[in-house]
Amino acid sequence: MTAHPAGLPADNDPATAGDAATTGDAAHAGDAATGPDGASATKEPEWWEADGLPFRGKPSKAELWCYGAFAFTGLFSLAMLPVRPALAAADVNLWASIMGTRTSVITLGAFHAVQGEPLWWLTILAATLTVMKFDIIYWWAGKLWGPAIFDMIVGKTKFSQKNADRAVKIASKYGGLAILLTYFVPLIPVVVVYAVTGMSGMKWQKFLIYNFIGSLASRLLYFYLGYTIGQPIVDVFEAVDKYLLWVSLGLIVVVVYLAYRRGAKANAARAGT
Repeated sequence: MTAHPAGLPADNDPATAGDAATTGDAAHAGDAATGPDGASATKEPEWWEADGLPFRGKPSKAELWCYGAFAFTGLFSLAMLPVRPALAAADVNLWASIMGTRTSVITLGAFHAVQGEPLWWLTILAATLTVMKFDIIYWWAGKLWGPAIFDMIVGKTKFSQKNADRAVKIASKYGGLAILLTYFVPLIPVVVVYAVTGMSGMKWQKFLIYNFIGSLASRLLYFYLGYTIGQPIVDVFEAVDKYLLWVSLGLIVVVVYLAYRRGAKANAARAGT
């Protein structure tokens, strides 16, 4: 140990002075972190950390693309709602090709029975592709985010969670056959089923094959019903479609409201810290 010359304060020892400086810097850093008014400074959360989003960290380019595509599907569906009546009044082939709905394809079959539709098979093919156009996005979301996607899809209500659990069990048990079931069994949350197939590791090629088969088979069935039964079956499925339309709109309103409420709570919590 170095001896201090007589009369020289011990604090002038370089090692001791360094310790004192370090201690002073730490104290100053603590004061800076605490802030001038004594309140501890907290880091503002990033946008991707908000409740209801599926991201586990800063999203990658693939996640941003998938999330944007996911949002687009909802906006597209809403934008097409006022277009449906105009398409139905314009031409049955155009209506079925662009919308691909049960009612449009059944009506196509009824028209074919009455007056003949030589290109009905081409319309059926277009309707098949129309119905499945966004489904690969839901498979992709399940592959990217796993179970985290469920809160964004169905929300956190008891009813929606119960319905989602049922869809997960069906998809886990039947795999590709579950994709086919979504086209024939009503009220199965198809988005959840498709997301589970992505989570399970199903290849996108296999998913699209099952999806195409289910979509084509269901369009052919509806066409056949329209062709053999005619107007009565059209009336029945028009009523069913109206009911499901209102259910879908109600679910959209609930999801938007819950997202708004979660955002408001998060903002209030940040303001109170």
